[in-house]
Amino acid sequence: MTNIDDVLEYRAPIWGALSKFNLDTELDTQNYFGIAAIFTESPYSLEELFKISKEEVFPVLKYNLLSSAGKWAGFQN
Repeated sequence: MTNIDDVLEYRAPIWGALSKFNLDTELDTQNYFGIAAIFTESPYSLEELFKISKEEVFPVLKYNLLSSAGKWAGFQN
């Protein structure tokens, strides 16, 4: 059986990094390098990261994209 704390240890940084693409702020080169570092240090393949984005992050944050004001600060992990 998978321990939820183990899952969260690996997933939470991925969720946080992916959520940055759903904020109403412009990302710069430093942001992209930080996100890339989180992705490369994770145990997930690129295919798995896309799946996490599509199935775990986007369903939660999609409504932020529909708001004209949007969310300007980070989402809590």
